[in-house]
Amino acid sequence: MANRRNYLFTSESVSEGHPDKVCDRISDAVVDLYMAADPHSRVAIETLVTTNRIVMAGEVRGPESVTAALIEDAARRAVREIGYEQKGFHWKNCEFQFYVHEQSADIAMGVDAHAESEKDEGAGDQGIMFGYACRETEPLMPAPIYYAHRILHEMAKARHTGRAPELGPDAKSQVTLRFEDGKPAKATAIDWWHHLGHYQRRNLGLRAQKTLSVERFLRDKQYTFTMFSRKGMPHRRERGHFLVRRCSERECL
Repeated sequence: MANRRNYLFTSESVSEGHPDKVCDRISDAVVDLYMAADPHSRVAIETLVTTNRIVMAGEVRGPESVTAALIEDAARRAVREIGYEQKGFHWKNCEFQFYVHEQSADIAMGVDAHAESEKDEGAGDQGIMFGYACRETEPLMPAPIYYAHRILHEMAKARHTGRAPELGPDAKSQVTLRFEDGKPAKATAIDWWHHLGHYQRRNLGLRAQKTLSVERFLRDKQYTFTMFSRKGMPHRRERGHFLVRRCSERECL
């Protein structure tokens, strides 16, 4: 792989309204609560969201001032800021279940560093990730993931500012770029899915179609390729109320 200079690379991004990101947003809000009250808090809480329900479970070690009521308020506020105000998931009336208790003394012993040691063993969880900075884009992000993020960022901006109220919070994008001589040269496939707001499911008008044209968001002065052609219009997925847009290599310029 190190010697390959011509290849395809695909990256996927999900929006702030995707269930995974909703859980992340809620979890971050809870960690912020504890860290603001006591920087030495230990927070090991799992968050789950499903139809009109938020479930939190785990254990913590932190100040008693961070109550279950405060945590619930932070969770609902996070969902509201994302924009969920629909029948299937509404920040105000979704059910909130809270199963959090004090951290086990045995676990505390395993994750705390000894007083004479400078190491901090953290929460004990492990993960495998990869990432790197590069000159493919101005933010020093690899081009495929940069454009996948950018699609959803622009769509979220249009939704939050009211330019595209017909869009729901949940969306996903996927970008495949062809690299030639180790540099991005052409988009071979771009897909994005966006959930429709409940009041626009039956009638997606021309204004929505124009709003959903993301061609202008994907131009970059750094490259000569254009991500989207003008061909094709948004259409519904076979199941559910999702818009699907696909750009194949033939359509991409």
